[in-house]
Amino acid sequence: MEVEADSVDNSLVLVKQGAEARVFESTFVGRRSIVKERFSKKYRHPTLDAKLTLRRLNAEARCMTKARRLGVYTPVLYCCGHCAAYPDI
Repeated sequence: MEVEADSVDNSLVLVKQGAEARVFESTFVGRRSIVKERFSKKYRHPTLDAKLTLRRLNAEARCMTKARRLGVYTPVLYCCGHCAAYPDI
């Protein structure tokens, strides 16, 4: 995972793993949070995989932000990169 050690506590506890990502319970700046790690698909070309993963991550962040602005209760997005951190739901 490429999350800064200062940001996320090293005690990541795997909650769920699916076909697209792993979800961990952790601590982010002293608050309980969920970290979602999207992992690469080894069967895809590396360039295509990186583009698809980044595009899906950005789309998810945009949808959550837009829904929150429209009044839908969504998790707060703390950071967005190769991993995303949300407050514990």
